[in-house]
Amino acid sequence: MTTQQVAREVRKRWGGKGWYRASGPSSSALEREEATQRRDALKARKEAIDAEVKARLEALDWYQALMAERREVLKGIDAARSVAVHYRYGVGRDLGWAHEVVGQGDSWSDALANADLRSS
Repeated sequence: MTTQQVAREVRKRWGGKGWYRASGPSSSALEREEATQRRDALKARKEAIDAEVKARLEALDWYQALMAERREVLKGIDAARSVAVHYRYGVGRDLGWAHEVVGQGDSWSDALANADLRSS
């Protein structure tokens, strides 16, 4: 099948939102299987290393204290971020699966003005 034939078939099946691709030379089934086995072996080694690092770090009291402080700081950062970006009013587009916020503010007029600034 030629690229033009594939393009026609894709447009026929899925319309303008359809797509197709042709990559460069691909690996063989044997190469993919070997790579999968190599990847699985390397992932197992990584997990063993991670477990050893975790065990060694958990034995260090100063590390545990530092990590506890870090967790508290992260909670503070999250709380401050939430307050810093929260507006009461927002306007935008309904994309079907999500809403795109185009403007937001402390009043409807602020939200609409911010949307105008963003779109200009």
